[in-house]
Amino acid sequence: QRAELGGTTVLVMDEAQALSASCLEQVRLLSNVETAKSKLLQIVLMGQPELSQRLSHEPRLRALNQRVAVHYHIQPLDEQEVASYIEHRLHIAGPTASVRFTDMATALIARLSGGFPRRINRLCDQVLLAGFVREVQEIDEALVQQICATMRSDATDGSGPRPPQRAGGHPFRRTGTSLNP
Repeated sequence: QRAELGGTTVLVMDEAQALSASCLEQVRLLSNVETAKSKLLQIVLMGQPELSQRLSHEPRLRALNQRVAVHYHIQPLDEQEVASYIEHRLHIAGPTASVRFTDMATALIARLSGGFPRRINRLCDQVLLAGFVREVQEIDEALVQQICATMRSDATDGSGPRPPQRAGGHPFRRTGTSLNP
């Protein structure tokens, strides 16, 4: 129906590195759905670097890998991008929000998260919750340090989420894979 109306249907699968080989084979079979003129389904597989490794090294996935039209690796955000990302997320949450992060808090979040959006989100969620409870309008470096210490403590005693880790020599970049461009 969508193709008849001139539209495109897109299937987006996140964390695709966790899919079984048989499930990925089903995705490959879906990529065959087409008319004489065009593909009816665009498929985007997103995941950690292990996705690219699996596609290129597992013999069962060779046919799927041959159909991959685009590979894209998203690099971690730098400090300025982290600040813009946090600002954007706050605006989306509520453009009239009066909460603000200091430059030092943002720099610390960038360092602690390694620039990875999921880590930024997790840390900021905890910091914003603490700020709300304490009724503060400005999130500063001290609050970020305090929350990070709490998250570390919770992680080491098994009672809470793992804390954001600093980016080391092996950053976890997102991998986007698109079939049938």
